[in-house]
Amino acid sequence: KTVVDKLRDSYNTLGPSEHPIFKLRGLYRHHFIVKVDTPESFLKDLQKVLKIYKGSWKIFVDPPGIV
Repeated sequence: KTVVDKLRDSYNTLGPSEHPIFKLRGLYRHHFIVKVDTPESFLKDLQKVLKIYKGSWKIFVDPPGIV
């Protein structure tokens, strides 16, 4: 399962889709949208999921330019 697949079990998600600038400085970028009622519980669940998947993650909340 991917990160988004694990989050889909508990949250309403849309995506992932490729970022308009998909590869930047050798790194790949994707968008996905998660609709949550309480951000605190989502962040706890996200931290648990990201511990499973090794690597470097950057997460932007309400990033500019995503419409």
